[in-house]
Amino acid sequence: MTLVYVQGDLLAAPQYVIAHPCNCQGAMGRGIALAVRTRYPQCYERYRVFCRKEQFRPGMAWLYQAPDGHLIANLATQEFWGAGQRQARTEWIEHSMRALMKRLVTMGIHEFACPKMGCGLGGLTWDEVRPVYERLCQEFPEFTVYVYDLRGES
Repeated sequence: MTLVYVQGDLLAAPQYVIAHPCNCQGAMGRGIALAVRTRYPQCYERYRVFCRKEQFRPGMAWLYQAPDGHLIANLATQEFWGAGQRQARTEWIEHSMRALMKRLVTMGIHEFACPKMGCGLGGLTWDEVRPVYERLCQEFPEFTVYVYDLRGES
């Protein structure tokens, strides 16, 4: 897996697959999740149903085919939601990204765009999360992952 750092808006990414972190409670009220909810309201409604039925658990990846042609990958990186809490876990980030990548391989897709998972409202730092991405680079060398950051920090 090759990491390509991009400064810009994740939802403006030209890549077909856009992955973002989610909680398992059906809340998309802040950050990137709120932007996904606003742009893709049907994705949000289906996600909420999935969560209410307790079918979305940490470490899972759930895909939504958006009307604009993007495939939205909702990654369960934290169980609960809440600002200021250290909610995301690196093992859940790793499990959900691995699940996404395995699924994409079966679809013949070898790239996606994502943020620095868990490094915003999830309460983790990039120094904690970067090793997850690096491990996945070894496991999935055929992938290119475009890591978006509005500030352009790598």
